[in-house]
Amino acid sequence: MTSVAGAFFLIGALGGSYIVGKFFADKERDVITFFAILGSVALFSAFQVPHGGAINMVPMTICFAIGDLSYAIAFTTLLSLPLKRFKPEAFAPSYACVAMGGISGGFIAPYSIGFLVEKTGGYASVFTSFLVVGLLFAVAIRFVPKHYTPIEATPVMTEAEELMQQEL
Repeated sequence: MTSVAGAFFLIGALGGSYIVGKFFADKERDVITFFAILGSVALFSAFQVPHGGAINMVPMTICFAIGDLSYAIAFTTLLSLPLKRFKPEAFAPSYACVAMGGISGGFIAPYSIGFLVEKTGGYASVFTSFLVVGLLFAVAIRFVPKHYTPIEATPVMTEAEELMQQEL
């Protein structure tokens, strides 16, 4: 079940970035909102499938696959936003701050899941938190400005111009 959901995450990351770039350029907020909601509902639904028995593995796997696919599309689309907003000379430190948020989330999430399971004695609170956090993310992304000042491309210097600049 885990490998099937992982395969769908891979498909979502690769295919989603291509589809969003090709067909939904400048509609990133809408794409992220839709797939954050879909992913949250799908993961919450996975927990609602009756537990036990091989017959329940198919609908649970489908829910996890849809959730992972949706979150992959939302995540890759979210990570594309800084490319359009940061100036080239400030991109590395700015993107490092964005990446730090994702890395800290990957560090904090397992602890918070363990904390919720320990305090509540089950996984219902974990899947409820997936739903709540995903929906909050869908709302929060709506506050990202839709229109922004595009990055002004700086002209590239030729080798001859670079040599002239160095001689001065």
